[in-house]
Amino acid sequence: SESHELASALRKAGPPQFFDPFASVQGDSDKYRVIHGSVSPDGRFAVAMGLPPEQSNWDALYGDENYFYENGARDYDVPNYIIDLAEKKILGKTGCHYLGTKRRYNHQQCMLRWSPDSLKFVQLWDDKWSSTECVTGKISSGPKLAVTVDLDKAIGKKTYAFVKKRFDSENGDAGELSLQINKVSNDGTIDLEASAQCRVGDCRGETTFKVSERLRLSDGPKGPRVEILKMRRLPND
Repeated sequence: SESHELASALRKAGPPQFFDPFASVQGDSDKYRVIHGSVSPDGRFAVAMGLPPEQSNWDALYGDENYFYENGARDYDVPNYIIDLAEKKILGKTGCHYLGTKRRYNHQQCMLRWSPDSLKFVQLWDDKWSSTECVTGKISSGPKLAVTVDLDKAIGKKTYAFVKKRFDSENGDAGELSLQINKVSNDGTIDLEASAQCRVGDCRGETTFKVSERLRLSDGPKGPRVEILKMRRLPND
């Protein structure tokens, strides 16, 4: 039949060859490797790791075909960037220092929450007992990356004060929050849960407290800032 002939002709021809205007663009692509699972909803932006300061090429990093990883000392010197994927251009540093391109290494993982319009984001580097780093930022027209804000720092002391616990990072587990980012909205509103876990003694592994927080990333006189809109204590389940 005619349709059968057409189908076999199409099969022989293979998939259509679309013209990609950016196919030959090199941009900054030798300076970064994209972190898997970090692409924005519109496919335009992503978060990538850069080379640690002492490394000059990617071969020096541990890697298999698809992934790269800084193996060794934890000195938080791996830059993470926001990338314009179309132009392969670095827009700026996120302020986080996640150390690989895999989404997860054992307990360590990198999680991205984007707003639906792909212009606001939260990057979380999570670990077993607490979050290692958490930053939020926005992309303004250009596109360019506005200054990012250290979210961990912005809410840490205030969260401990809210639950009437002592904030002291030398004191066992106090001062170390575990964050779960639930939602980032177009207006800069961020919904998250902040909790702390007991790490030593009989209570090891138990949740000390859990708080639901709503924040907003807004423009202050000195650039973006995070304000806390509301906090609510949650059961320690």
